[in-house]
Amino acid sequence: MKAALLDTDYSIERNVAPEYESLGATAVLKREDGGHVDLFDRQVALKLDFSERMQSRATELLAVGELTVSVCAPADIALFKMMTPRPDDTQDVRDIITANSPTFDWTTVREEFESQLPLNSGVREYEWLIEGKPHPIIQLEQTIRRLDGVPSELAETVRRTADTVEAERYVIERLLRVGSTTTRQLREHVTETSPTVPAHVERALDELIDKDVVARHDDTVELDTAWADDVS
Repeated sequence: MKAALLDTDYSIERNVAPEYESLGATAVLKREDGGHVDLFDRQVALKLDFSERMQSRATELLAVGELTVSVCAPADIALFKMMTPRPDDTQDVRDIITANSPTFDWTTVREEFESQLPLNSGVREYEWLIEGKPHPIIQLEQTIRRLDGVPSELAETVRRTADTVEAERYVIERLLRVGSTTTRQLREHVTETSPTVPAHVERALDELIDKDVVARHDDTVELDTAWADDVS
């Protein structure tokens, strides 16, 4: 695909805007007439996969030789755009919802999001958690808040997931400072010094242990040695 675009007067954009850095695009290509293509390899924002379910919902647009071009279902395009920080994406989501009203498929948005949880994992997770970069799940929650007509079940699932991401960040920041600590001391400190609550801390700890970011030994917790080496 990239080679085909380069053969049709597209060129690789070298100076991309900062908000593109967290998207994980394989390439950003532009053309002098204003054409703009962002290429992703099966994943957007290093979080949301182009799943088999999404592929099954896509509609074939054209087929030329060995190349088949399909268009994602509106609900899937909207979900991808909800997780990206580009200024125009929220308005794009509104336009997609309006164009497909009153039957926009919120159920598919929720089910696809839930099927890909926990989402907050991956090789660059520490950059969002530690370096303060806009996290795709936090971006998703912010977008959801700006939209009208979002079903409460979807909004609640997204909010709960975002709360866990925030709690993970506070847990990691604390462990980077103190090394190891007890679960009780960690819970008390994070709860006292951040907006999170004990339940979110417990859920964050479980997620971080599952992802081999944090190790627990009896009642003591610390950053996993291999993970800590990767980010140091």
